[in-house]
Amino acid sequence: MAESDKSALPDNTDELSAPDWWDEMLDVTVRWLVGAYASDNTRTTYANTLGVPRERQLWRGTPRSSRPPLPQAFLVWCWRYDVDPLDGMDVDLMRAWIAYARAHGDSNKTLNTRLGAVCSWYRELRKRGLTGFNPGDLLDTQERLNLAISNPAPAAPTVPLTLTQVRALRVAAAMDPGLMRLRNLAILGVLATTGIRAEELCSLTRADVHRTGPDGTPALWIDGKGAKRRWVCLPRAELDTIDDYLEARDTGNVGGELTVAGQVGHRQRGAEPLFLTSARQPLTRRVVTDLLRHLCRVLQRDRSTSSTVRAAAAELRTLAPSIHPHQLRHFYAVEAVRNGVNVKQVQADLGHATLHTTQHYLEAAGTLSGSGATVVSDLLHAGEHLTPLPQPKEAP
Repeated sequence: MAESDKSALPDNTDELSAPDWWDEMLDVTVRWLVGAYASDNTRTTYANTLGVPRERQLWRGTPRSSRPPLPQAFLVWCWRYDVDPLDGMDVDLMRAWIAYARAHGDSNKTLNTRLGAVCSWYRELRKRGLTGFNPGDLLDTQERLNLAISNPAPAAPTVPLTLTQVRALRVAAAMDPGLMRLRNLAILGVLATTGIRAEELCSLTRADVHRTGPDGTPALWIDGKGAKRRWVCLPRAELDTIDDYLEARDTGNVGGELTVAGQVGHRQRGAEPLFLTSARQPLTRRVVTDLLRHLCRVLQRDRSTSSTVRAAAAELRTLAPSIHPHQLRHFYAVEAVRNGVNVKQVQADLGHATLHTTQHYLEAAGTLSGSGATVVSDLLHAGEHLTPLPQPKEAP
């Protein structure tokens, strides 16, 4: 055992040598954390939970001092109680480790995080063929509830926006003059009819907009959570709104057709963000949230005699302080399922674990063909040919 690893010895077993599996598990764990995670914070959290000594956490640089891992760190606990994490672990021992960690001061929330790290570690070991043990299956949802380490219910649960509220937001977006009107309508339309996350919207580039997706219809190529990419159906009405916005944004561009992904007016701009702020900077989640709150407030200052505007203002009046983009994601899911879209399809649309970015072309086409995006888009735009959206007032 290396001298630097002696700090990992459990307090009352200084006379013992490291178990046979110790060095191999540390090496595998470090390689996994460096290769699978881009965030140093995630690497550090997982390393500390598992018991990787500070000296081996290479991404953190040279340590100023050496501190031993926590006694409840998973591999340190296995060492202390002579448990082989590869071949000797079972559900009773997992429960014993959880009880030990709680006795050493871990809160229920911390235990939930630690258990998630250990489950991820075992998934990696199974990929490498080192073990068949799977604590995630053994400690199911009911067991975690019994142990009080399931994810707690949020203090302020996300409440989906209603169809009436989203239509009111469109009325508000239509009242902003100039380029921002076109941008806001496009942003709102994409969020409401695809259910993508605000972060996914912000990371979209012009090259991610495809007139012809896997099944021949428009689609977005989304950079999803956990670096997982997926196709998402883009309704034609929303594509038209994006075209209008980009045409107005591109000085001198004629037509604004996205005939090739990322190409507008014969100028290649694929890497350019799809949506920009008024200062031509990339969007952030905070900007998107502020935009929604602005839309809720803009009609409150309007003195229009239009019944459409007054009704929309009434719908949005109480939303301004708390509205956030995730409510549009919930809106999409609720409205899609309510109108007959299969729940499994909605899960795929939203980028949950059932959708794999490596799926083949035909699998991607099958995923998009039943998408709820067009259904929700049709609902959102219903009747606009009879009652067009209001136009902004001309500047004096």
